[in-house]
Amino acid sequence: MRRFSPYASCLLLIGLVWSTAASSLNYEFVYDDVAVVVERRPFWEEGLSNFFRSNHWGTGRQATLVSLDLDRLWNDTGARAFHRTNAVLATLVTLLVWSLARRFSLSAVGALVTAALFAVHPVHVDAVVAVVGRAELLAALGVLVALLASVDAPAVIDGAPARCGGAAAQARRFLLVLCASLLGVFSKESAACLPILLLASRWALGRRVKVAVPLAAIAIALVLWAVSAAPSVGKGITPEFVDNPLVSAPAFERIPKALAVLGDYFKLSLWPHPLLLDRSYAQTDPTVAGGHAAALGWAAYCGVALELRRRKARSAALALAWFPLAFAVSGNVVLPIGTIMAERLLFLPSLGPCLLAGAAIDAARRRGRLPYGVAAAIAATGLAAFIPLFLTRAAVWASNDVYLPASAAASPRSAKAWYDLGLWRATGGGGQASPEAAEAAWRRALEILPNFHRANYELAESLGRRGQPLAGAEVYERFLKEVPDDTGALMNVTRLLLSARQPRRANAYAQRLLQLEPESEAARETLLLTEAALNRSQVQALPVSP
Repeated sequence: MRRFSPYASCLLLIGLVWSTAASSLNYEFVYDDVAVVVERRPFWEEGLSNFFRSNHWGTGRQATLVSLDLDRLWNDTGARAFHRTNAVLATLVTLLVWSLARRFSLSAVGALVTAALFAVHPVHVDAVVAVVGRAELLAALGVLVALLASVDAPAVIDGAPARCGGAAAQARRFLLVLCASLLGVFSKESAACLPILLLASRWALGRRVKVAVPLAAIAIALVLWAVSAAPSVGKGITPEFVDNPLVSAPAFERIPKALAVLGDYFKLSLWPHPLLLDRSYAQTDPTVAGGHAAALGWAAYCGVALELRRRKARSAALALAWFPLAFAVSGNVVLPIGTIMAERLLFLPSLGPCLLAGAAIDAARRRGRLPYGVAAAIAATGLAAFIPLFLTRAAVWASNDVYLPASAAASPRSAKAWYDLGLWRATGGGGQASPEAAEAAWRRALEILPNFHRANYELAESLGRRGQPLAGAEVYERFLKEVPDDTGALMNVTRLLLSARQPRRANAYAQRLLQLEPESEAARETLLLTEAALNRSQVQALPVSP
């Protein structure tokens, strides 16, 4: 394509990214941003030794945290500097997508379509607009740079011969891949899919994808990351059922269900509707039968990829292989992760369908079935559909006052969305704290998941604070029927029952608590309090002598 120079293509892509990201520059810190950015000490206050031993996000993600902390040095008020950096990173990733598409043998038209769709794809909102989405951006940046350094250009691109290199070039390749790999895995563990994507590229494109030197560099990066992350992984908190019910499921159940979720991801990458802020349990609740059907679908999908490779449709074969392989770490198939499904995880995998669109246009143009004008019209139609969806979805990240009610409204079957809405209402969301409204949200969460630990605690304690200790104790009692050995609930229900002047019931729970924690001084003191209250009630019940 000579109607667009590389410079014009880059300017167009930059314009597309900023047309969708510009509105987010004035957004606030929302949801997880508060804990990760506002409440966390920067690395220079924490100390480098403690910082690298920390278990932030479970595996450290130190590169992401350093980049967030550096944004604090801009001294901007609010979150503007953080959103600006996210937009810059999204721009860099989009330009890398364009460059990599050209390396994957797409024409200038196909590469531009690929990158343009990637730039405005609505499933990228959570990665680009949310400040903590920085992890996805940096991980993708590392993966794409490493692949770009590993793939030699086709023999001729736009009439310019490809350059060859010797030992010095191989050394530069090694260093670039090493640095990019370190950036990727220290930004987010999902970047560990890099060697698989590299091997898939070699399978599809042949010998111009170099593997020996890049794999050596990637291996060193993965070892360094594993050594750094191993201590923090051991200290990590196991996700609750509400976040990912697949964590506690046996493999024969988890893998089919994960394949069903992977199918849902693929549908979203093709047509991003509906877009939801929360996809935890039970908004996402696949069945085993659905998982077996998905397994058959994925088997057919692999067959199509193999057939395309056999027919020398190399770019299309790689595009198909890219999507599931990019989920190698984050798809819950190999190992369960902290969430069952989240749109932000689609950021890197969605490159596969975008590449497929560019490869399809190239194939049609080569066969003379698609003039340049028609190709441009098709691409413009896709962009016209995606941009409004992106902007509409991004608007809910403006503030917690917008985000949290919108999350529960869009995901009415999500126990976590209702729980978060309850916290927002209890702490003054909307301008005024409303314990009653918060309790209604928590009750809704418990209708979906009765043994939801945090929702039970918040509801019971809220009732206790409002002078209804017996009602709060009854919440704990229902929870303890589901989880009888929860020592925190046993301690709290004992306290509330004493406040409600129910010493006999309180004493029974205190005895159970001491059985579970016989060495606990707090458990012994709690039992003594209940016994004293029980004795007082018995004395008061004695008949008065005439």
